[in-house]
Parts: sequence; structure tokens; C-alpha cells
Amino acid sequence: MKEEEKLWKNELDALLGKLVDDGLTVADKTRLNEILQAEPGAREFYHEYLDLHGALEERLCVPNFSPLNAVIDPDTKEESKPVSIPFGNWGWAVAAVVVIGLFIQFSGQQPEAKPELPIAQITKLSGPLLWTGNGGQVNRNLQAGSQLFGGTIEGMAPDAWFELRFNDGSQVVISGNSMLTISDLGQKELRLREGSFSANVVPQPEGKPMLVSTRTALFEVMGTRFSVDAELFSSTLTVNEGKVQATRLSDGSTAEVSAKHRVVAALDCELVPEKMPESVTLWQSHLENGRKRNHGEWMPANGSEPAHLKTVPYTLPAKDDRKQRTIHTLSMPVSSGDHPPVILQPETKIRVRGKIASSHRIWFGMTLSRENGDFAGRFQTILPSEEFQSGGLQAGAGQPAGKPRPEVEKPDKPDPVEEYRRVEKWLEGHKAEAAKAERDLDVKIAELRKNGPSPGERGFDEVEKQTEILIDKHNAFLTAHAGEAKNLEGRLAEAKNDLVEKHRNLEKVLAGNKAWSAKAKRDLEVKIAEANKNPDKREVEIHVKDLVARHDAAMAGHAGETKHLEDRLEELKKIPEVAELKEPFEVVLNLSDYHLDPALAQWADSLPKTPYGLIVKGVWCHTLWDPVGLQVSEIALTTPTDK
Repeated sequence: MKEEEKLWKNELDALLGKLVDDGLTVADKTRLNEILQAEPGAREFYHEYLDLHGALEERLCVPNFSPLNAVIDPDTKEESKPVSIPFGNWGWAVAAVVVIGLFIQFSGQQPEAKPELPIAQITKLSGPLLWTGNGGQVNRNLQAGSQLFGGTIEGMAPDAWFELRFNDGSQVVISGNSMLTISDLGQKELRLREGSFSANVVPQPEGKPMLVSTRTALFEVMGTRFSVDAELFSSTLTVNEGKVQATRLSDGSTAEVSAKHRVVAALDCELVPEKMPESVTLWQSHLENGRKRNHGEWMPANGSEPAHLKTVPYTLPAKDDRKQRTIHTLSMPVSSGDHPPVILQPETKIRVRGKIASSHRIWFGMTLSRENGDFAGRFQTILPSEEFQSGGLQAGAGQPAGKPRPEVEKPDKPDPVEEYRRVEKWLEGHKAEAAKAERDLDVKIAELRKNGPSPGERGFDEVEKQTEILIDKHNAFLTAHAGEAKNLEGRLAEAKNDLVEKHRNLEKVLAGNKAWSAKAKRDLEVKIAEANKNPDKREVEIHVKDLVARHDAAMAGHAGETKHLEDRLEELKKIPEVAELKEPFEVVLNLSDYHLDPALAQWADSLPKTPYGLIVKGVWCHTLWDPVGLQVSEIALTTPTDK
């Protein structure tokens, strides 16, 4: 460490210790601001310091806003002061020990008492949410109507939404990836760790405004409608109605923000309210500018590869999905921070550019709000996997179906790509033939047994004999059919001139196998449901047993084939060129393609029916269950009149 860096770090460490100890003088505030303005590294150190201090308070489940008193009112003094945590050479290790030690002592000796009455109630919610109550209790099974005693709500994915109402009628809403702590022990206190929230606050008691804290600011609310966006180095307050007092924590600067105005609390700009900018209809992401508040794995530009976001996984809790499968999602904020509100018009088009490793359905969505900041729903559209075939894509460029199966015997060294496309079409025809043969068999057996003799009656044995003949013919057909498929798959394995294309081929076959398995299971359920309509229970029992036996036999062979394909794919992924393989795509979507997320159906009466005229808070994309390597380099909102 350079000597001059060591000097300002030591001085900054001492000043921050005074800040959290409520001992910062006017001269100290001036010096702290000078260091933060002059040294970029000091600003990062400042945020890390306050983050750990805030984490300590939250870990102990005791929201503590007393360190802010020196900024709000220099004459305010507390009877007891919190312990300062030094951040010198051993500071981080010491801090960790202090956190663990204090938590053990606190949780083991002084269990926190809850207020006698709840402070708020959940009114609406949707999507993956996690609530941590006072005392550290974690609850994923939130429901509308649940009573809250204070704690932290966290939106775990872009489609999260949570609305609560305090006992006095004040409402608070978070949406997307956000984390908000609430407390009300005679005075409402909120801490926004990340993300955004909006609120409609009724007039508060004299001298007890609602306090909203972020990393960089404190906002005092007596009664108003407003929203807050929190980023790593800045906080943006937007006031729709009433007035809010804003304080920048780094130097104690204050400003009163009136209706239709907003202010940004950051080190690199003055704390001066400005009139809310006029809305726009054009927006474009700029991932080259860094991570910002984007949700996903951000990757910088590398050669010809532009900066982009990769999806990150979120595993659904058991209450939402019994199998606890995983959503792979990414999102970008739009009308947040100092960006003007982006309004949707009927002519708005949404352009998305990115890459995907294998064809898969993709959900494209938007989180919207009304002009006053109220949540206005999530609207989405789904593109099927056929829209993302290998070789690049523009939306709507699906491949024609129903073509004759290509000749596959003794090809004269075909191009690997063309060979794969022929194989893909053949496999589609192969599946259709097998499915049709299965249906035909069921129809023929049903015709034989229709109005036929019951077991033990004359002629019953003859019907069963004819049934066995049909099944034998069917099995012989499937055997030959499977042999043809196996022969073609062997031909695929021999296409070694292009290992990358081979990987693409195998992925598509594997996806087809999984789809076939899923369809076979659904078909079995449908057949069993149809069979149960027969009033003859004995006949139903025999028919269902036969259906299940044939299904299990087919699945046993199918599982072996799927395992074989997965093993081959894993081998190919060891090759770097294959592991990084992704197909580019570009889709242009019309706003009319978007519809209200079905997950919000129970709240549909209180939400807009269409997205027209609403403000875009964020845009997102995700795939379900399978990690298909989705990444997005650009999302843009345009209208035909945009220049």
C-alpha cells in the first residue's frame, strides 16, 4: 500500500468510526467530504464500511438509525453509543469476529421481544419473496392477510411484488429484486438496502416522520406519495405528492423535495431538487457502462463479443413448485434513478438481442407502474423454442413443417449442418409416426372390445387373441422404427469434422427426447382419464394396467437413450470451443403481444388490462427449468415516431 493511501485510509477509518458512534463534529464532516471527493478508493471504502455496519444491525434484528442523528440534528445525543468497528489491517477479520460474537451473545441471552401488536399487514403479493422477521425467523410462505411485526422483505427475482399496509393506512410496495426493512416502534423506520419501493404515506404524528434510509441518504416523510431507487453509490427520491426532507449522509447536506420533483443523493452531484423530466417513449440499455442495478451475471465486452448479462438461477420454494425447479432469469431497470420515465405507446416495439446455447422457450416481460408510482402489473409474452433454432434467428422465422422425410441411406459425405437439419426433420416425422401408431393401436383395440363379450363369455378369448396380434404387429413396427432411428443417430456420431455442430445436434436430440417423455406422460394421463369413464370397472382395471405397462416399457428404453445423449454432451463440453458455443438471436416484439402475467390473476381487477400508457420500471427475460445459456446484450424500446 502506498504511503499516501495508507494515510487517508487511516484518517477515513477514524472519521467513519466517529460517524457510526455519533461523534462526528462539523470539522470532521468537512474533512470526510474532502476525502470522499478527492479519492475514488475512499468512496468504495466508505460504502463497504457502512454496508458492514448496516449488516451488523440487521443481523441482530435491531434497526438502529441513531448514527444518523448527528447528520439530522447535531444537538441530538444518545445515552449509549454503539461500538465502533475499526477497519485497519486486521479490521475485516475483527469485524467478522465481533459480528459472530455479538450475535451469539444476543441470540443466546437476550431473545428479542416482539411488539404486542403487528405493525402492518400484507395486502397483495406475487412471485418469489422472502421475509425475515425480528428474531431472524425466515418465511417464504407469505400470504395476503398475514400480519407483520417488523423485519425485512426481499424480492428474490424480477417478477416479485409485495404490498403492505401499516396500521395507520400507509402503504408500501416493492417490486423486482429489492430488499426493504420495516420497523414501527412508535415511529416508522424503513431501510432500503437495494432496489426500489414506492409508498403512499398518510400524515404522520407531529415530530415522528417516517424515516427512510439508504446507503447514501435519509428521507423524512410526514405524509406524501413518493418512490425511492437505491443503487450502490446513489439514491434517487421522486415525490409525486406532498414534500419530503432529504439528507445526504456523506456531508449532512439537506434539501426539501416538493411534489413533481426528484433529487439524487450521491457524491458526484449537488443535492438540488429538480423538476421531474418529461416522459419519453424511447429507451435503450447500455450494458457497456457496467453492472449498475442490472440483475444477472454482467460480462464486459471482449473482442467482438459485446457486454452482456447472463441469466442467474432462482430455485422455486416447495410451496410454489413441488419439484423445486429453477428459473433462470435476468433483468434491467428502465425508469429508475435519474432516467426520465419511459411511457408505453400502442406502437411501441421491444427489440432484444442476445445469444442462447440451445433452442428453448423464452419469457420476455416488463414490470410497469402508474404515473403516481403505483404498481401496474407485469406483462409478458412467450416465444416457443422453435423460434430459436440453430443458425441464428429473427422472430417469426420458424421452419416450415410437413416436409417429406429426406433420404438418409448411403449419403455421399453430406455437409454436417445440412445433415443435421435433414435428421431433425426426419426425427420430427419419426415421432409423429410413432405417436400415430400408438393412437391407431388404441383405436383398433377399442373397436375390437367394443360391445364384445366379457371375460368368461363365449368369444372373449378370440377378441383377446386378435388384440395380441395387433400388439405384436405394433411392437414389430416400433422395433423397425427404432432401428431406423438408431442407424441415423449412429450416422450423427460419425460427423466428426465439426465438433461444435455435433454438439448442437446432440442438444436438439436430447431436448426432443425430454419433450417426448413429457408428452408420453401427459398422453398416459389422458388415456387413463378416458378409460375411467367406462362404467365397467373390471375392464377399466385391465385397460389401465395395460396402458401403464406399455408406457413403463417405452420409458425404460427412452431413459437409457437420454442418459447416453447426456454423457456424450458432457464429453463435448470439455472442449472450450463447444463449451462457449451460443447462437445469436434478435427478436422484435409488438406491445400487443404482451399480456398480464397469469400469476397476477387474483389481483387482475385492480390492475390495468393493457400496458398502454404505463411507465416501464424494468424489463426482464427468463427460461424455465433448464440452464440453456441465455444471455442478452441489448434491449430497446422504440416507436415508429422515434428519431
